[in-house]
Amino acid sequence: MGSNLQSLVNAKAALDLGLLTEDDYARVKESFLKAQQLRSAIDAGLIEEGQQVEQAREGFVSMVLGERQEQSVASSQTIGKERGGKAPPPMAKDPMLMSEASSKPKAAPRSMPAPPPMPAPPPMQQPQSGGSGGGRAAVPKNIPSTGGGSRVGAGGGKSMSGISLSDDAVNIFYLVRSKSKYRWVLWKINDDATEVVIDAVGEPSSTYSDFLHALPEHDCRYAVYDYEFIGGDGQTHSKIVFINWAPETAKVKSKMMYASTKDFFKSNLEGLSVEFQGSDFDEISDQEVGASVRALKRNY
Repeated sequence: MGSNLQSLVNAKAALDLGLLTEDDYARVKESFLKAQQLRSAIDAGLIEEGQQVEQAREGFVSMVLGERQEQSVASSQTIGKERGGKAPPPMAKDPMLMSEASSKPKAAPRSMPAPPPMPAPPPMQQPQSGGSGGGRAAVPKNIPSTGGGSRVGAGGGKSMSGISLSDDAVNIFYLVRSKSKYRWVLWKINDDATEVVIDAVGEPSSTYSDFLHALPEHDCRYAVYDYEFIGGDGQTHSKIVFINWAPETAKVKSKMMYASTKDFFKSNLEGLSVEFQGSDFDEISDQEVGASVRALKRNY
């Protein structure tokens, strides 16, 4: 029971991290409860373990093959005898139907065809990059501090996963916010899984399509984009958008590291307007993000 209970606890943790759907967790929970009920019945002597399991399997096969009605009649007769009562009389058969059936040759039993294989999910379509070079700039090093932010993690402190932040990883954000050099930034957890570092940056002229194209299809990233738009007043406005990119095809370990470090990382970035969780490109499309930032402006 201990290992089964631990499995249920692990499934709940995976649900909280977004690694399982509600339906997946419900099936795990239902299986756990059924296992405990069956175990209790066996321990109490109400069920003989080997025999009852085989009977349950045969009953399921009979139900699938369409023999459930005949099995029910036989079961009701057996139950009536065990209780000392009379078994219910068998259903009368129509002589005309019996005559017609005997005159027709019996067809050979048909084997059930195997179910067709499930089609593979279509590959995730990555947006095409616009412009030459994808709008990327060289990743800077030794970025001076601009004085913004509380710097909870830079130079000290770690997330619950034991991951720290480089000074450049924090300082680059404030260059984006100051609108001086970069349109967007991608961050990654380094190969040693010890630190959040800069992965890529976009030039001021870089487009949103360039930004989406820079995101990896099969790995996680943190991202910030300075999203500009024309408001109802005809003026140009901008909002700093944070994106937690975790595609479905990323490894579970990577998803868990990024999920457990996200809040620690964000605590060093002051001035974020809105956050998006992206598992495919449709969830963070230009249309989706643009509609959200415009609605945010109207609510002010």
